[in-house]
Amino acid sequence: MSLFPIPSKPIGLASDHAGYPMKEYIISLFKEQGIPYTDFGTYGTQSVDYPDFGHRLGEAIDSGECDKGIAICGTGNGINMT
Repeated sequence: MSLFPIPSKPIGLASDHAGYPMKEYIISLFKEQGIPYTDFGTYGTQSVDYPDFGHRLGEAIDSGECDKGIAICGTGNGINMT
């Protein structure tokens, strides 16, 4: 049972490589609560071009695929600027 209303559209998730472990933790909570999500990457802790994943998340929100999104970054700056 979820503590919050289940959204009708998935929540988008994106991270840089430093934020990957936190994104995976959030995914585990979403699965536990039955909250729909779409994972736009990154998919590991290897260094990546984080704007690629931030752009995917932003485009999904702009297009209406997702109503909301969570961007996770090791410093909290880079992916959020994207």
